[in-house]
Amino acid sequence: MQVFVLAASRQTAAFAARQGLGLAVAGHIAPAGMDAAIAAYRGSFRPGPGGTRPWIIACLPVLAADSDDEARWWFGSVQQRYLDRLRTGGAPMRRPESAGLDWSASERYRVEAMLGAALVGSEATVRAGLLEVHRRWAPDEVMAMTDLPDAEPTISSHARLAGLVATVQDA
Repeated sequence: MQVFVLAASRQTAAFAARQGLGLAVAGHIAPAGMDAAIAAYRGSFRPGPGGTRPWIIACLPVLAADSDDEARWWFGSVQQRYLDRLRTGGAPMRRPESAGLDWSASERYRVEAMLGAALVGSEATVRAGLLEVHRRWAPDEVMAMTDLPDAEPTISSHARLAGLVATVQDA
């Protein structure tokens, strides 16, 4: 059994590396720190009981739909949820048509920063994003988080992502 540490910082990633553990880098929480966390992990890794080589999972929000516009529409629910977390610590997820996104410039900046590593769009857009993730961080795995208020677009997004995996691995 491999143990992974979920890391949002360079320090936590370096700890995982020194213990020989796998790293699940928290792109769904702290995308701005991903470069530093992955570099610290790779630079500090020592084989141990947890593993013989560095193993990185990039945890990212992913939403694939028929079109970029449809994906962005559904993504409004995700943005609203992050906004609600900023304001009140959380609230039930809302459908996009009831997610008002009545936010200040500061709130918008903070929400967009928290979702900076999100891959949102059509299959072509998400594929391009996955290729960039592979080029930039070369993770061993990607853990996709698709958090929507309806099951159908969530399942559809996962199915689209599953279809993209082979095209990204072969690229």
